[in-house]
Amino acid sequence: MKQPPLSGRYELEEIVGTGGMSVVYRAWDLKTDREVAVKVLRLEYLTDDDFVRQFNREAQAASQMSHPNIVNMYDVGQDGDTRYLVMEYVKGITLKDLIRQNGQIKPQRAIQMSLKILAGIDHAHKNHIVHRDIKPQNILVDSEGRVKVADFGIARVVDSAANTGNGNVLGSVHYFSPEQARGAVADEKSDLYSAGVVLYEMVTGRVPFDAETPMAVALKHIQEKPEPPSKYNPEVSPALDEVILKALEKEPSDRYQSAAEMATDLKRAIKMPMGGFLKRPGTSRDVKNNGKKIRKWTTWLLVCMVTAALVVALLGSWQFYERLKTRVRVPAMVLADVEDAQAQLDAQGLIYTIERRYDDDIVSGAVISQDPDAGTLLYPGEEVRLEVSLGREFVTVPDVTMYTRNDAMVELEAAGLVLGAVDLDISDEVPVGAVIRQTPAGGESIPPFSEVDLVVSGETTAVPDLENLTVELARVTLAASGLQLDKVTQRESDVEGGLVIEQSIEKDTRVLWGTTVDIVVSEMDQMVYATEVSITLIIEENGTIVHATLSASDTEREIYRGVLNAGEQTINISLDSMRPGPQTLRVYAGNDLKEERTVVFGDE
Repeated sequence: MKQPPLSGRYELEEIVGTGGMSVVYRAWDLKTDREVAVKVLRLEYLTDDDFVRQFNREAQAASQMSHPNIVNMYDVGQDGDTRYLVMEYVKGITLKDLIRQNGQIKPQRAIQMSLKILAGIDHAHKNHIVHRDIKPQNILVDSEGRVKVADFGIARVVDSAANTGNGNVLGSVHYFSPEQARGAVADEKSDLYSAGVVLYEMVTGRVPFDAETPMAVALKHIQEKPEPPSKYNPEVSPALDEVILKALEKEPSDRYQSAAEMATDLKRAIKMPMGGFLKRPGTSRDVKNNGKKIRKWTTWLLVCMVTAALVVALLGSWQFYERLKTRVRVPAMVLADVEDAQAQLDAQGLIYTIERRYDDDIVSGAVISQDPDAGTLLYPGEEVRLEVSLGREFVTVPDVTMYTRNDAMVELEAAGLVLGAVDLDISDEVPVGAVIRQTPAGGESIPPFSEVDLVVSGETTAVPDLENLTVELARVTLAASGLQLDKVTQRESDVEGGLVIEQSIEKDTRVLWGTTVDIVVSEMDQMVYATEVSITLIIEENGTIVHATLSASDTEREIYRGVLNAGEQTINISLDSMRPGPQTLRVYAGNDLKEERTVVFGDE
């Protein structure tokens, strides 16, 4: 028997998830007429103060946040003995399920998803909330690729009364930080460690530490260094290796200090895949420890220096001139292959350092510059610096098919690309508003800041039957179906004058919303006044909806609607009227009035 709605409002439909202390249902909100998720505390824990406190803590934490990358909280309540939370229902799967399905997620895609996870974590931290259980099971990915952080069940409010260390280990053993493994209080940097573990698992298909028992896993978090992700996935760049390993540092002070800082380095890893932009931790400590060793050898070094000075004096000036003869000239290496340049330097007995960077004009592997210049005299063993080209910088185009236009734009911008033209097309497989195809396709390599054009699934409608309708009634009928009347022509016919005898698109044909339809009417005595106007607009954003209206003293009708891309655009509109005289034409881009002019039908 179906149970009555919770609080007379939430109709539970099916179980979509279970946890240690609660059950999650897909439900229907009868008041707002929308699908929601309802988390219900298990009956056996109603009298357990700790579980009730934890359940209430999740409601408190979630209620303080509103972010596109966090599952939204709608309501909290109690119906008799049933305590429940009402949340946004996300149609999709957990990130853990996605990893199980794919084994490994492409590094570029994993970075984009991590940026969204970090955006949600950053929002929580700015609201003084530490999640304490970041793991793939608590991250949801919907059918359009949106990523949302969920389950703040063991979150805590920073500096709250409950913020005391009690030795309890909270979180999931494969994902929690070394300080959590020791039973210490988790803070924001603990969440970032867990986010690093999640990213590690995304790109490798495995967690950094695993063992037969939870205690053994916890000890590994405390004692062992993780293997670089590139050991298990050669597609992981050196830069991404560096970012992940910094997030997994044992000492919180050596990790990223904020989610925004980690996100910044992930974006750098896209643009600078060879890495080198991170400062490794521990440098200051090493210097301090080495200080004592340096002081121990000071006396010895002074003795050596005095001895060396005496030897030089004994050798005499003839040896100085002999040494001059050993100097060599630095070869010319600019535009040479780096291996050839290395061979030349080796032959001269010179050492070298190599720095690599992208260059649009010089091929990969060729020397861009050298220091010192060619012809400079150096002693063997002195250093030459070479700057070597990585070739033209390319970025990988993310696959944004099935994304909404806005989400696709966010993905492209995160990858260093620009949204290009947005066109509409009809698709039976792709939901309205989602990307059907893109140019270039996902996975292709193109220069940064290149444009990616999208074709988006448009809303469709059936063309109505206009036969035997008057012109005005045909216009109204088309408008009711989301279509527009365009050209009206007359032709002799046995049908009563002024009635439609032919339409340019057959009835019941499915077309894009906003499509124009031409009609032919039987010739009539009453004059139909017609004119054409040409309008040039400056459109600021791709995919802008433009519409135009024509109004007389007592009526206003829409005579154009279309989707235009950014730039200077010209539209030509055919107008007609059953009566002569002036009428007002208004053109809108979005909700902004772009142009208003008077159009005169007939001679005046």
